[in-house]
Amino acid sequence: MTNHIFLSYSQQDEGKIPSILKNLREREIYSGNELSVMTLTPKEFEDARQGIKRTISQADTVVIVWTPAGARSDWVNYEAGMADALGKRIIVVRPDENSPALPANFDSTNVQVVDLAGSPIPV
Repeated sequence: MTNHIFLSYSQQDEGKIPSILKNLREREIYSGNELSVMTLTPKEFEDARQGIKRTISQADTVVIVWTPAGARSDWVNYEAGMADALGKRIIVVRPDENSPALPANFDSTNVQVVDLAGSPIPV
């Protein structure tokens, strides 16, 4: 069975995503899985929250790319909160040393933090 992964990131970080996914595959954190990446048009914003909830509900794991832009993003924070509320396994990716400190709500047994500048680290 294929695991479904919901990928949450700021659009400002879009250029970083291919290298982040490559790194996660190399660490065998993401391998052979199906990614669900939502791209919304302005017309869809009315239903965005319902679509995000539906997609996260169907995901086995939510990967959150935690960068300065991601930390400021209302959508990334909404998706992280929704994943937590639905009890999903969450992987928070800190791509480099510029990644901000993690919020307290990431202090959970469902959360794994991966520091791509070093080794996977516990929360």
